[in-house]
Amino acid sequence: MTVVLIFFSILFGSLITVFVTKKYFKKLAQRLTQSMPSFFNASMQAENLRKLELWAKDLQGLDKKKILYIVDYFGITGGAETRVASQIKYLQSHGWECCLLSQYNMYSPLFSITNFHLNFSEHSLCEYLFEIVKKGNFDCVEFIFKDWNHIKKIDFDNLKTTCRVGCFVCNMTDLPDAYANKFDYRITFTNNTIKLPNAVCIRNWLRFTPENCWKFNNQKNALLISRIDLEKLPTIKNFIDICEKYAIAPMIAGPILDHSPKVRKQLSRIPPENLLSSINTMEFLKHNHNSILFIAGVGQVPLEAISFGYPALVVTHKKEVELSTFVTIDNLDFLYRWNFVIRKCPITSSLGNLDAFFESLNDQSLSKFVIPTEDLERFSIDTAMREYLTHIHSSFPTEITK
Repeated sequence: MTVVLIFFSILFGSLITVFVTKKYFKKLAQRLTQSMPSFFNASMQAENLRKLELWAKDLQGLDKKKILYIVDYFGITGGAETRVASQIKYLQSHGWECCLLSQYNMYSPLFSITNFHLNFSEHSLCEYLFEIVKKGNFDCVEFIFKDWNHIKKIDFDNLKTTCRVGCFVCNMTDLPDAYANKFDYRITFTNNTIKLPNAVCIRNWLRFTPENCWKFNNQKNALLISRIDLEKLPTIKNFIDICEKYAIAPMIAGPILDHSPKVRKQLSRIPPENLLSSINTMEFLKHNHNSILFIAGVGQVPLEAISFGYPALVVTHKKEVELSTFVTIDNLDFLYRWNFVIRKCPITSSLGNLDAFFESLNDQSLSKFVIPTEDLERFSIDTAMREYLTHIHSSFPTEITK
Protein backbone atom coordinates (compact mmCIF):
# COMPACT_ATOMS: atom_id res chain seq x y z
CA MET A 1 0.00 0.00 0.00
CA THR A 2 2.81 2.41 0.92
CA VAL A 3 4.70 1.70 -2.31
CA VAL A 4 1.51 2.48 -4.22
CA LEU A 5 1.18 5.82 -2.40
CA ILE A 6 4.76 6.79 -3.26
CA PHE A 7 4.25 5.77 -6.87
CA PHE A 8 1.06 7.76 -7.30
CA SER A 9 2.48 10.80 -5.50
CA ILE A 10 5.29 11.02 -8.03
CA LEU A 11 3.14 10.01 -11.03
CA PHE A 12 0.35 12.44 -10.21
CA GLY A 13 2.71 15.38 -9.96
CA SER A 14 4.43 14.43 -13.22
CA LEU A 15 1.18 14.03 -15.15
CA ILE A 16 -0.11 17.40 -14.03
CA THR A 17 3.11 19.12 -15.08
CA VAL A 18 3.16 17.44 -18.51
CA PHE A 19 -0.47 17.59 -19.53
CA VAL A 20 -1.80 20.82 -18.03
CA THR A 21 -0.31 23.43 -20.35
CA LYS A 22 -2.99 26.08 -20.77
CA LYS A 23 -1.94 29.40 -19.32
CA TYR A 24 -4.81 29.78 -16.88
CA PHE A 25 -4.16 26.28 -15.48
CA LYS A 26 -0.46 26.75 -14.85
CA LYS A 27 -0.72 28.12 -11.32
CA LEU A 28 -3.23 25.44 -10.35
CA ALA A 29 -0.95 22.77 -11.82
CA GLN A 30 2.01 24.08 -9.84
CA ARG A 31 0.04 24.08 -6.59
CA LEU A 32 -1.21 20.54 -7.14
CA THR A 33 2.24 19.32 -8.15
CA GLN A 34 3.65 20.70 -4.91
CA SER A 35 0.79 19.65 -2.66
CA MET A 36 0.10 16.06 -3.79
CA PRO A 37 3.47 14.60 -2.65
CA SER A 38 2.93 16.36 0.69
CA PHE A 39 -0.54 14.84 0.94
CA PHE A 40 0.72 11.33 0.26
CA ASN A 41 3.65 11.76 2.66
CA ALA A 42 1.24 12.92 5.36
CA SER A 43 -0.89 9.83 4.72
CA MET A 44 2.16 7.58 4.98
CA GLN A 45 3.25 9.30 8.17
CA ALA A 46 -0.18 8.67 9.71
CA GLU A 47 0.30 4.97 8.93
CA ASN A 48 3.85 5.12 10.34
CA LEU A 49 2.58 6.54 13.63
CA ARG A 50 -0.11 3.85 13.82
CA LYS A 51 2.56 1.15 13.39
CA LEU A 52 4.78 2.93 15.89
CA GLU A 53 2.05 2.89 18.54
CA LEU A 54 1.49 -0.86 18.10
CA TRP A 55 5.24 -1.50 18.13
CA ALA A 56 5.67 0.52 21.35
CA LYS A 57 2.90 -1.46 23.05
CA ASP A 58 4.65 -4.73 22.21
CA LEU A 59 7.83 -3.40 23.84
CA GLN A 60 6.25 -2.21 27.09
CA GLY A 61 8.16 -3.54 30.07
CA LEU A 62 11.07 -4.78 27.93
CA ASP A 63 14.53 -3.33 28.42
CA LYS A 64 15.80 -3.22 24.85
CA LYS A 65 18.04 -0.92 22.87
CA LYS A 66 16.30 0.35 19.75
CA ILE A 67 17.86 1.15 16.39
CA LEU A 68 16.24 2.61 13.28
CA TYR A 69 17.88 1.82 9.93
CA ILE A 70 17.11 4.39 7.23
CA VAL A 71 17.59 3.29 3.62
CA ASP A 72 16.37 5.00 0.48
CA TYR A 73 15.28 1.64 -0.94
CA PHE A 74 15.95 -2.09 -0.79
CA GLY A 75 15.59 -4.20 -3.93
CA ILE A 76 14.56 -7.83 -4.37
CA THR A 77 18.14 -8.93 -3.78
CA GLY A 78 21.58 -7.43 -3.27
CA GLY A 79 24.69 -7.33 -1.12
CA ALA A 80 23.56 -4.46 1.09
CA GLU A 81 20.16 -6.12 1.57
CA THR A 82 21.76 -9.43 2.60
CA ARG A 83 24.18 -7.76 4.98
CA VAL A 84 21.60 -5.60 6.74
CA ALA A 85 19.14 -8.50 7.09
CA SER A 86 21.73 -10.75 8.75
CA GLN A 87 22.85 -7.85 10.95
CA ILE A 88 19.29 -7.18 12.11
CA LYS A 89 18.71 -10.88 12.78
CA TYR A 90 21.85 -10.97 14.93
CA LEU A 91 20.97 -7.80 16.85
CA GLN A 92 17.45 -9.03 17.56
CA SER A 93 18.87 -12.21 19.03
CA HIS A 94 21.09 -10.11 21.30
CA GLY A 95 18.50 -7.84 22.87
CA TRP A 96 18.07 -5.11 20.27
CA GLU A 97 14.85 -4.03 18.59
CA CYS A 98 15.29 -2.97 14.96
CA CYS A 99 13.03 -1.02 12.58
CA LEU A 100 13.42 0.10 8.98
CA LEU A 101 12.46 3.40 7.32
CA SER A 102 12.59 3.47 3.51
CA GLN A 103 10.87 4.73 0.41
CA TYR A 104 10.19 1.10 -0.43
CA ASN A 105 11.47 -2.29 0.66
CA MET A 106 11.22 -5.26 -1.72
CA TYR A 107 13.61 -7.54 0.19
CA SER A 108 11.38 -10.26 1.68
CA PRO A 109 13.63 -11.29 4.63
CA LEU A 110 13.02 -7.79 6.04
CA PHE A 111 9.23 -7.87 5.73
CA SER A 112 8.88 -9.32 9.23
CA ILE A 113 10.30 -6.32 11.08
CA THR A 114 8.44 -3.03 11.53
CA ASN A 115 8.73 -1.06 8.29
CA PHE A 116 8.03 2.67 8.02
CA HIS A 117 7.80 4.44 4.66
CA LEU A 118 8.16 8.00 3.38
CA ASN A 119 8.88 9.77 0.11
CA PHE A 120 12.44 10.99 0.69
CA SER A 121 12.19 13.61 -2.07
CA GLU A 122 9.55 15.52 -0.11
CA HIS A 123 10.57 18.52 2.02
CA SER A 124 8.70 17.07 5.03
CA LEU A 125 11.19 14.18 5.34
CA CYS A 126 13.18 15.77 8.18
CA GLU A 127 10.09 16.72 10.18
CA TYR A 128 8.50 13.28 9.88
CA LEU A 129 11.78 11.45 10.54
CA PHE A 130 12.32 13.42 13.74
CA GLU A 131 8.77 12.62 14.84
CA ILE A 132 9.34 8.88 14.33
CA VAL A 133 12.67 8.93 16.17
CA LYS A 134 11.28 10.97 19.07
CA LYS A 135 8.08 8.98 19.55
CA GLY A 136 9.89 5.68 19.03
CA ASN A 137 12.49 6.64 21.63
CA PHE A 138 15.24 5.20 19.43
CA ASP A 139 18.74 4.95 20.86
CA CYS A 140 20.42 4.95 17.48
CA VAL A 141 19.65 5.89 13.86
CA GLU A 142 21.83 4.53 11.06
CA PHE A 143 21.66 5.82 7.48
CA ILE A 144 22.36 3.35 4.66
CA PHE A 145 21.67 5.45 1.57
CA LYS A 146 22.56 4.53 -1.99
CA ASP A 147 21.85 8.13 -3.02
CA TRP A 148 23.39 10.45 -0.44
CA ASN A 149 21.60 13.54 -1.83
CA HIS A 150 18.69 12.70 0.46
CA ILE A 151 20.66 13.54 3.60
CA LYS A 152 20.81 17.21 2.58
CA LYS A 153 17.28 17.52 3.98
CA ILE A 154 18.27 16.23 7.44
CA ASP A 155 18.85 18.57 10.39
CA PHE A 156 21.60 16.52 12.06
CA ASP A 157 22.13 18.91 14.96
CA ASN A 158 18.51 18.47 15.98
CA LEU A 159 18.47 14.72 15.36
CA LYS A 160 21.59 14.15 17.46
CA THR A 161 19.91 15.70 20.51
CA THR A 162 17.68 12.61 20.68
CA CYS A 163 19.91 9.68 19.70
CA ARG A 164 23.19 8.52 18.29
CA VAL A 165 23.40 8.98 14.49
CA GLY A 166 25.64 6.93 12.22
CA CYS A 167 26.02 5.81 8.64
CA PHE A 168 27.04 2.77 6.65
CA VAL A 169 28.40 3.41 3.15
CA CYS A 170 27.68 0.36 1.05
CA ASN A 171 28.47 1.39 -2.52
CA MET A 172 31.23 2.94 -4.57
CA THR A 173 29.92 6.50 -4.12
CA ASP A 174 31.98 8.42 -1.60
CA LEU A 175 30.07 10.36 1.02
CA PRO A 176 31.20 14.02 0.85
CA ASP A 177 33.32 15.00 3.86
CA ALA A 178 30.97 17.88 4.69
CA TYR A 179 28.23 15.35 5.40
CA ALA A 180 30.37 12.48 6.67
CA ASN A 181 31.56 14.61 9.57
CA LYS A 182 27.98 15.17 10.71
CA PHE A 183 27.66 11.55 11.87
CA ASP A 184 28.61 10.22 15.30
CA TYR A 185 30.07 7.14 13.64
CA ARG A 186 30.89 5.98 10.12
CA ILE A 187 31.15 2.39 8.88
CA THR A 188 32.14 0.95 5.53
CA PHE A 189 32.72 -2.59 4.27
CA THR A 190 36.02 -1.72 2.57
CA ASN A 191 38.62 1.00 2.92
CA ASN A 192 40.09 0.27 -0.50
CA THR A 193 37.36 1.52 -2.83
CA ILE A 194 35.47 3.79 -0.42
CA LYS A 195 37.23 6.74 1.20
CA LEU A 196 35.41 7.83 4.33
CA PRO A 197 37.07 10.05 6.97
CA ASN A 198 37.35 8.56 10.45
CA ALA A 199 35.49 5.43 9.38
CA VAL A 200 35.67 1.93 10.79
CA CYS A 201 35.90 -0.84 8.21
CA ILE A 202 33.75 -3.86 9.08
CA ARG A 203 34.00 -6.29 6.21
CA ASN A 204 31.38 -8.79 5.14
CA TRP A 205 30.90 -11.86 7.29
CA LEU A 206 29.63 -15.41 7.18
CA ARG A 207 25.98 -15.64 8.12
CA PHE A 208 26.28 -19.30 9.17
CA THR A 209 28.76 -21.82 10.53
CA PRO A 210 31.18 -23.16 7.89
CA GLU A 211 30.33 -26.71 6.83
CA ASN A 212 32.53 -28.39 4.24
CA CYS A 213 30.05 -30.51 2.27
CA TRP A 214 31.46 -30.28 -1.28
CA LYS A 215 33.57 -33.05 -2.78
CA PHE A 216 34.84 -33.36 -6.32
CA ASN A 217 32.62 -35.77 -8.24
CA ASN A 218 33.40 -34.83 -11.84
CA GLN A 219 30.58 -32.28 -11.74
CA LYS A 220 29.78 -30.52 -15.03
CA ASN A 221 27.78 -27.46 -13.89
CA ALA A 222 28.81 -24.05 -12.59
CA LEU A 223 26.49 -21.62 -10.85
CA LEU A 224 26.67 -17.82 -10.93
CA ILE A 225 24.68 -16.20 -8.12
CA SER A 226 23.77 -12.68 -9.21
CA ARG A 227 20.88 -10.45 -10.09
CA ILE A 228 20.43 -10.16 -13.84
CA ASP A 229 20.45 -6.63 -15.26
CA LEU A 230 22.52 -4.32 -17.45
CA GLU A 231 24.86 -3.32 -14.62
CA LYS A 232 25.78 -6.96 -14.03
CA LEU A 233 25.94 -7.87 -17.73
CA PRO A 234 29.77 -7.78 -18.14
CA THR A 235 30.12 -10.22 -15.24
CA ILE A 236 27.40 -12.48 -16.66
CA LYS A 237 29.01 -12.48 -20.12
CA ASN A 238 32.44 -13.30 -18.68
CA PHE A 239 31.00 -16.16 -16.64
CA ILE A 240 29.32 -17.70 -19.69
CA ASP A 241 32.49 -17.25 -21.75
CA ILE A 242 34.52 -19.09 -19.12
CA CYS A 243 32.03 -21.96 -18.96
CA GLU A 244 32.00 -22.32 -22.74
CA LYS A 245 35.80 -22.27 -22.95
CA TYR A 246 36.18 -25.04 -20.39
CA ALA A 247 33.09 -27.08 -21.43
CA ILE A 248 31.10 -26.47 -18.25
CA ALA A 249 27.31 -25.96 -18.26
CA PRO A 250 26.50 -22.44 -17.00
CA MET A 251 23.66 -21.83 -14.53
CA ILE A 252 22.50 -18.53 -13.03
CA ALA A 253 20.52 -18.00 -9.83
CA GLY A 254 19.05 -14.54 -9.43
CA PRO A 255 16.07 -12.41 -10.40
CA ILE A 256 15.84 -11.11 -13.96
CA LEU A 257 15.42 -7.37 -13.51
CA ASP A 258 16.07 -6.33 -17.10
CA HIS A 259 14.64 -7.72 -20.35
CA SER A 260 16.56 -5.51 -22.76
CA PRO A 261 17.95 -7.05 -25.97
CA LYS A 262 21.52 -7.05 -24.60
CA VAL A 263 20.46 -9.03 -21.53
CA ARG A 264 18.29 -11.43 -23.55
CA LYS A 265 21.18 -12.08 -25.93
CA GLN A 266 23.40 -13.34 -23.11
CA LEU A 267 20.64 -15.33 -21.43
CA SER A 268 19.90 -17.07 -24.74
CA ARG A 269 23.27 -18.76 -24.36
CA ILE A 270 21.98 -20.61 -21.30
CA PRO A 271 19.35 -23.40 -21.39
CA PRO A 272 16.10 -22.06 -19.85
CA GLU A 273 16.11 -24.79 -17.19
CA ASN A 274 19.48 -23.45 -15.98
CA LEU A 275 18.03 -20.03 -15.10
CA LEU A 276 17.00 -20.63 -11.50
CA SER A 277 15.65 -17.25 -10.40
CA SER A 278 16.28 -16.44 -6.71
CA ILE A 279 17.46 -19.16 -4.34
CA ASN A 280 18.05 -19.67 -0.65
CA THR A 281 21.83 -19.69 -0.90
CA MET A 282 22.51 -21.71 2.24
CA GLU A 283 19.95 -24.42 1.46
CA PHE A 284 21.01 -24.63 -2.18
CA LEU A 285 24.70 -25.00 -1.36
CA LYS A 286 23.94 -27.68 1.20
CA HIS A 287 21.88 -29.86 -1.12
CA ASN A 288 23.43 -29.44 -4.59
CA HIS A 289 27.11 -30.12 -3.98
CA ASN A 290 27.02 -33.30 -6.05
CA SER A 291 26.04 -31.46 -9.24
CA ILE A 292 27.89 -28.10 -9.01
CA LEU A 293 31.60 -27.87 -9.81
CA PHE A 294 32.04 -24.32 -8.59
CA ILE A 295 30.12 -21.23 -7.48
CA ALA A 296 30.77 -17.89 -9.20
CA GLY A 297 29.96 -14.36 -8.16
CA VAL A 298 31.29 -11.32 -6.32
CA GLY A 299 30.98 -9.84 -2.84
CA GLN A 300 29.24 -12.09 -0.35
CA VAL A 301 28.82 -14.99 -2.81
CA PRO A 302 32.42 -16.33 -2.90
CA LEU A 303 32.73 -16.03 0.88
CA GLU A 304 29.61 -18.13 1.45
CA ALA A 305 30.58 -20.62 -1.26
CA ILE A 306 33.96 -21.40 0.29
CA SER A 307 32.29 -21.84 3.68
CA PHE A 308 30.58 -24.94 2.25
CA GLY A 309 33.81 -26.20 0.69
CA TYR A 310 32.98 -25.23 -2.90
CA PRO A 311 35.60 -23.83 -5.22
CA ALA A 312 34.61 -20.17 -5.65
CA LEU A 313 35.25 -18.08 -8.74
CA VAL A 314 35.42 -14.30 -8.46
CA VAL A 315 34.32 -13.21 -11.93
CA THR A 316 35.82 -9.99 -13.18
CA HIS A 317 33.71 -7.13 -14.50
CA LYS A 318 36.57 -6.10 -16.77
CA LYS A 319 36.99 -7.04 -20.43
CA GLU A 320 40.04 -9.11 -19.51
CA VAL A 321 38.11 -12.26 -18.60
CA GLU A 322 41.39 -14.04 -17.76
CA LEU A 323 41.61 -11.92 -14.58
CA SER A 324 38.76 -13.96 -13.09
CA THR A 325 40.14 -15.79 -10.09
CA PHE A 326 39.39 -18.86 -8.02
CA VAL A 327 39.77 -18.33 -4.29
CA THR A 328 42.76 -20.15 -2.77
CA ILE A 329 44.37 -20.16 0.63
CA ASP A 330 47.10 -17.93 -0.86
CA ASN A 331 44.86 -15.20 -2.30
CA LEU A 332 42.02 -15.37 0.26
CA ASP A 333 43.15 -12.39 2.34
CA PHE A 334 43.83 -10.26 -0.74
CA LEU A 335 40.42 -10.95 -2.26
CA TYR A 336 38.67 -10.49 1.08
CA ARG A 337 40.23 -7.04 1.51
CA TRP A 338 38.77 -6.11 -1.87
CA ASN A 339 35.37 -7.61 -1.00
CA PHE A 340 35.87 -10.34 -3.64
CA VAL A 341 35.46 -7.77 -6.43
CA ILE A 342 37.96 -7.46 -9.28
CA ARG A 343 37.25 -3.98 -10.54
CA LYS A 344 39.45 -1.47 -8.76
CA CYS A 345 41.91 -3.81 -7.11
CA PRO A 346 45.55 -3.80 -8.27
CA ILE A 347 46.48 -6.34 -10.92
CA THR A 348 48.85 -8.73 -9.13
CA SER A 349 49.97 -12.35 -9.32
CA SER A 350 47.08 -13.16 -6.96
CA LEU A 351 44.70 -12.84 -9.93
CA GLY A 352 44.04 -15.02 -12.95
CA ASN A 353 44.26 -18.74 -12.16
CA LEU A 354 41.58 -20.20 -14.44
CA ASP A 355 43.91 -22.59 -16.24
CA ALA A 356 45.43 -23.77 -12.96
CA PHE A 357 42.01 -24.71 -11.60
CA PHE A 358 40.84 -26.62 -14.66
CA GLU A 359 44.19 -28.38 -15.01
CA SER A 360 43.88 -29.56 -11.41
CA LEU A 361 40.68 -31.40 -12.35
CA ASN A 362 42.72 -33.88 -14.38
CA ASP A 363 44.50 -35.32 -11.36
CA GLN A 364 41.92 -34.16 -8.80
CA SER A 365 44.52 -32.07 -6.98
CA LEU A 366 41.99 -29.49 -5.82
CA SER A 367 43.14 -29.03 -2.25
CA LYS A 368 44.43 -25.47 -2.82
CA PHE A 369 40.97 -24.43 -4.11
CA VAL A 370 39.10 -25.78 -1.08
CA ILE A 371 39.51 -23.57 1.99
CA PRO A 372 39.64 -25.45 5.35
CA THR A 373 36.80 -24.47 7.70
CA GLU A 374 39.23 -23.56 10.48
CA ASP A 375 40.61 -20.77 8.26
CA LEU A 376 37.15 -19.20 8.03
CA GLU A 377 36.36 -18.75 11.73
CA ARG A 378 37.73 -15.19 11.65
CA PHE A 379 35.00 -14.24 9.18
CA SER A 380 32.16 -15.13 11.54
CA ILE A 381 29.24 -12.78 12.14
CA ASP A 382 29.98 -12.92 15.89
CA THR A 383 33.40 -11.36 15.31
CA ALA A 384 32.00 -8.63 13.06
CA MET A 385 29.04 -7.80 15.30
CA ARG A 386 31.19 -7.57 18.43
CA GLU A 387 33.24 -4.91 16.63
CA TYR A 388 30.07 -3.19 15.39
CA LEU A 389 28.45 -3.01 18.83
CA THR A 390 31.68 -1.93 20.50
CA HIS A 391 31.94 0.90 18.01
CA ILE A 392 28.34 2.03 18.53
CA HIS A 393 28.53 1.85 22.32
CA SER A 394 31.96 3.48 22.55
CA SER A 395 30.73 7.05 22.22
CA PHE A 396 27.06 7.24 23.09
CA PRO A 397 26.37 10.86 24.05
CA THR A 398 26.54 11.26 27.81
CA GLU A 399 23.54 13.59 27.75
CA ILE A 400 20.66 12.87 25.41
CA THR A 401 17.26 14.48 25.76
CA LYS A 402 14.61 11.81 25.22
